Amino acid sequence: MGNVWPLVVLCLGILYVLSPIDVVPDIIPILGWIEDFLVFAAALWLANRMRKPSPEDIEVEQDETSRDSRADGDALRDQPAAALPKTPWQLLDIDPGASDEAIEAAYKAKLMQYHPDRVAHLGEDLQRLAHEKTLEIQRAYEHIKRRRT
Repeated sequence: MGNVWPLVVLCLGILYVLSPIDVVPDIIPILGWIEDFLVFAAALWLANRMRKPSPEDIEVEQDETSRDSRADGDALRDQPAAALPKTPWQLLDIDPGASDEAIEAAYKAKLMQYHPDRVAHLGEDLQRLAHEKTLEIQRAYEHIKRRRT
């Protein structure tokens, strides 16, 4: 039922374009067509934003994330693959279709858990590990936010 709304938005955009009743009538040659195009483009963009990611999209995300990690010279690359999270969503413990508020809350909770200030009184190794984990959480959050815009 959750994937019905993008289809509804897209259908409404198509109906508006086909309808003879417009904000800018089609009898005004270029402006009417431009307005129809902009309405359809907005409906298409909104429907795409509302769409939940498919398993194929998540697989592509995994590939991009692992490629980004290798390209960045990630400090965690020496760990075994099974120890690394597969997606940014798994790293933040959220569902790929989670709301912006849920993503923000998960990000803040993870930062509170792994922030280097929380282990400032412990050894240097634990401080470095906490710093690396914080950077990893920030990269995952930025990646998710970038994909949603």
